[in-house]
Amino acid sequence: METARLPRPHPAAGTLSSTWTLRLPRGRTLSLGARPRIVGILNLTPDSFSDGGLWSEPERAVARGLAMLDEGAELLDLGAESTRPGGGVYGAGARPVAAEEELARLLPVLERLRAATDAPISVDTRKGVVARRALAAGADLINDVSALSDPELAAAAAAAGCPVVLMHSRGELATMQRRISFRDLVGEVRAELAEAAGRAAAAGIDPGQLILDPGIGFGKTAEQNLLLIQRLADLAALGRPLLLGASRKSFLAQAAASSGRAGLTRTESVRAPGEGASPSPPEGWEGDRGVAGGDPIDASSRPPPPHRSAVSSLEIGPPVGATSVAQAVTETGSVGAAGQPSARLPGSLAALGWAAAARVALVRVHDVAESAQFLSVWEAIAEAQG
Repeated sequence: METARLPRPHPAAGTLSSTWTLRLPRGRTLSLGARPRIVGILNLTPDSFSDGGLWSEPERAVARGLAMLDEGAELLDLGAESTRPGGGVYGAGARPVAAEEELARLLPVLERLRAATDAPISVDTRKGVVARRALAAGADLINDVSALSDPELAAAAAAAGCPVVLMHSRGELATMQRRISFRDLVGEVRAELAEAAGRAAAAGIDPGQLILDPGIGFGKTAEQNLLLIQRLADLAALGRPLLLGASRKSFLAQAAASSGRAGLTRTESVRAPGEGASPSPPEGWEGDRGVAGGDPIDASSRPPPPHRSAVSSLEIGPPVGATSVAQAVTETGSVGAAGQPSARLPGSLAALGWAAAARVALVRVHDVAESAQFLSVWEAIAEAQG
C-alpha cells in the first residue's frame, strides 16, 4: 500500500467542505457538512455481528436509543434485519428475514422512540414494504445497503420525499466477500455510487436528498477498506454528503494484528468466538452493518423529549450472559486485543479520525459516548488558535 498522508485538521484541498440541508418529514431539516454528525446504531436483531440480541426487547431498545442521544448521538439508525455479509469471516452471513418479521421487530421500538424524541430516526432496510410502513410510523430517513434493489423502496422514498442513504456494494449479501476484484478501487466505487444516484433520480427521488456510503466491509478486502477510508475525500466529486460505517468491523482487528505492536497477536486479535469457522483470516475481511442513522440539530441544546421519564430510568447494561468489553479483553488475553467486536473501539476511533479529517457528514457508531468525546477533542485541536 502506498504511504498514507496523516489526516489534515482543516478543510483544505482534499476535504469534503460543502454543506447541505436535507428536508425531513413534518417540516424539519437536517444540516450536514459542518462537522461529522454521530449516528447511533441500534440493532434490533438477534444475529448482528457486534451486539445481536442485546436490544431485541422493545423496552430495552427504546432505553438504549434514548441513552445514545444523551451520550451525543444526533441521529438514530434502527435495523431489524442483519446484513452481515457472507463468503468471508462470517461464513454464510446473516439469515434473510421476511418483511413481516422485520416489521415485528422494528415497529414497537420505532413508534415508542418517535413518541419520545424529535431526533432524526433512520431505518436500515432493503425492503420497500418495510420502508413504507416505517415512514408512516415516523421514520425520517431510509438507509438502504442495497442501493434501491427493490423498486418499491425507491417508490416509497420518492413519495415521502425523505432523505435516502445509498450504500456501495457488489453482488449478493450471501457471497459478496468471495472473488473480490477491483482495477481502480476508489474510481470504481465513485462511479458506481454515481450510477446509484442516477437510479434514484430516475425513480423520482430528489437528488438533493441523497446521502452516499462507500460500503466499508461490503464486497471489499481488509486492505481495500483501509484505502477507501484513507481516500474518503476523493469521493467529494460526487457532490453529496457521505456516511461512513466502520465501527467495530473486523478489518479493524486485522489491521491491528498486522501492525506488529506489542500486546497484539494475530490469533487473539483477528477473530472473536463465533465469528466464522476458518482458522485464519480468509480473503475479504468484512464487517456487518448493524443498522444507520426539526430544525438543524444541536445535540447540546436539545430539550428533554416528551414522555422521556417512562423509559429513562431503565437499566440498560448488557443482559445477563452478554459479553462485556472487559470480558472480551480477559478472554482474548490482552488489553489491546480486538478479537471481540466490542473490543475494537480504538480501531473504530482511528477510522473516525480519518472521517473527521475528510469532513464526512455522518458517522455510524456503536460506542456513542466515546465517539462524541473523541470528536469534541479532535475539533478543539483543529480549531485551536494562539
